Amino acid sequence: MSDATTPRADAVVMLGSRRAAISLAPLIRVMTASERWNVTVLTTGGPPRHLARTMESLDVVAAEDLGVEISGLSQDELIRRAIERSHEVIDRRAPSTLVLEGASTMSLGAALAAFYLGVMVAHVTSTQVASPRRTSTASVNARLIAQLARLHFVPNVAVSTSLLHQGANPHDVVIVGAPAVDNLRWVLRNKPGHSQFTTTNRRVLVVLRQSESITAPLDIVTQVCVLLSRDVDVEIVLPLQHRLVVRSVIEGRLASRPRVRLTGDLDYRDYVATLESADVVVSDSLAVQAEAQALHKPCVVVPDDFLDDEPDALSQGGVRAEAAYRECRRLLDDDEHRDAAVRASGTSLGGIASNSMELRLRTEVMARHDAAREAARPTSSQEQGVVGGVT
Repeated sequence: MSDATTPRADAVVMLGSRRAAISLAPLIRVMTASERWNVTVLTTGGPPRHLARTMESLDVVAAEDLGVEISGLSQDELIRRAIERSHEVIDRRAPSTLVLEGASTMSLGAALAAFYLGVMVAHVTSTQVASPRRTSTASVNARLIAQLARLHFVPNVAVSTSLLHQGANPHDVVIVGAPAVDNLRWVLRNKPGHSQFTTTNRRVLVVLRQSESITAPLDIVTQVCVLLSRDVDVEIVLPLQHRLVVRSVIEGRLASRPRVRLTGDLDYRDYVATLESADVVVSDSLAVQAEAQALHKPCVVVPDDFLDDEPDALSQGGVRAEAAYRECRRLLDDDEHRDAAVRASGTSLGGIASNSMELRLRTEVMARHDAAREAARPTSSQEQGVVGGVT
């Protein structure tokens, strides 16, 4: 179909967290620059200061806010309000697609509202969908969103495979790489920030995911920090997100440790600059691993490959922490091992994720537009029936 006969499509892109803004800002920029889209950026509840600051750093402006105050709400009340407010906004704006990221309860509510209204849901995720045995809120949300989404944009084969095991249509799962990598290069090119490292010691950046409890991976990462803090040649920077529920626990474990610097939630530009100047990155996040790989930084990832719900999950932490610590030391001390680790991480797909997502979204929307137009066209038998009735 030619551009002349294709109407501009409306898209709503929902941002509910700093990570969502980082992952979806490149797509927003690509879609906004295109003549094929009308893009509405929707935030989920009066964007907190750090989300607003991240959006400003990435040149993203919200057109509307759901106005749901998350703090203090029970999960059942939160999902009710999320569905109610999302339904009102999506129904009024009537987009062709809703694009969202992550597995928050707000994301689930918006996905349900879009599904009820017949709007195509496109989900961006970097996390493998957990088995039904896992019962945490995020795990359940992720499985439900996977069932509601028409398109799944994922960074790698592992995440794609987990979706296929949950019954996703292979045609609907698209490996695009890590969209956050597009942002790294955009920031370094357009808005460089300031590194938080202050010494000439070996530099270790530790990045933790948002968490509502002490998960086994988070516990292991903090244990690795304790072990590294004993080494006099190391400087550790750990940004603490302002909404990290377990922040007080982490501060209790690490605040008094030598050579550990706990910063506030960094401006995204400063985070990128700190990442670029790190020697090694430690994280419980696959998204952070992709960012580190894009800048050729070795990353020790504590994978969430066992159930947080298992009673012995935390008891395994000591062994895993020792192994992660030894790997950190080897990466810091052995240049050949470090270079091999960087090479083994492979070539990043950064720089193309947002373009790939926009192209697939456009293709799907055009296909739906064509199908709707074809369905509205009278069939030959209907036309003959009309003629016969007249004669």
